[in-house]
Amino acid sequence: MNDRPWVPLGWRANPRRVLVLGESAYAGAYTPEQSLAVNWVPAYLRGDVRDGTYSKVANAVCGPTHGRGLPARRAFWNEVAFGNFVILGAGTRPNSDRPTKAEWQAGMGVLKVILADLQPAGVWVWGKEQAEYSVPVIKDAGIKPVVVVSHPTRGYSHTITESWAKLIADVTLAIGPVCSVA
Repeated sequence: MNDRPWVPLGWRANPRRVLVLGESAYAGAYTPEQSLAVNWVPAYLRGDVRDGTYSKVANAVCGPTHGRGLPARRAFWNEVAFGNFVILGAGTRPNSDRPTKAEWQAGMGVLKVILADLQPAGVWVWGKEQAEYSVPVIKDAGIKPVVVVSHPTRGYSHTITESWAKLIADVTLAIGPVCSVA
């Protein structure tokens, strides 16, 4: 994991500390620094950048109870920590490129440090290939539950919704919905 994760204010005090572990970030036209989750999520929430994956996930999770607009997306992303397992270089590789085995393996040591720091109550892993590398690290850290879902760019909204609901049920987050939009 080469990313600096997005951790919203108040997240560490929340018993529902869920880490969303993305697969990889492609800097593309942005600098590697801009593409880090710690910078990308706030830019997305301000409306400075568009991100179809972030919107698809928040809409799938919050839509059934809170609608599909910007307030629901903000509510979701301000309730979860988020980081990518692998960061790929700025403009050096197309989005269709997959991380190499060496890149996946390099993410494992950093993920261990991030998990020790964040101590999430559960982890939602995006991407089955990534899960081959990240889930053993998560389990070694003693974190349960872990729910793996196909990457949201490849998955259907109902799959995203169902996997999120399973994670929340497994974490026993019965104190209310993650999205608290009025």
